[in-house]
Amino acid sequence: MKKTLRHPKADENARQGFQQKKQQYEKEGKPIVFIDESGFSHDAPRTHGYSPKGQRCFGLKNWGARGRTNVIGALLGTTLFAIGLFDININSDVFYAWVALLNNLTV
Repeated sequence: MKKTLRHPKADENARQGFQQKKQQYEKEGKPIVFIDESGFSHDAPRTHGYSPKGQRCFGLKNWGARGRTNVIGALLGTTLFAIGLFDININSDVFYAWVALLNNLTV
């Protein structure tokens, strides 16, 4: 039998409360915007490749390359907008500044 996995901190009551609040906002015509942050390493090599059967696959990696680009994006329905690219780590100050800038652009 296949397992159903749950996060150890999952709270079904909190999830139901969130769903009810979201449905109420939608009923009132309020937009729901989903926001997420991610990052991309500049020096991440591909760990897999193709080669003739029985032969080892080789690749090159620039061991001196460094860097990471972090991104925050907002999704409204199916529209991705307000993408911010950062060459610094995202912390609460950076996130707050991004939200404040977004708020100033939409007012």
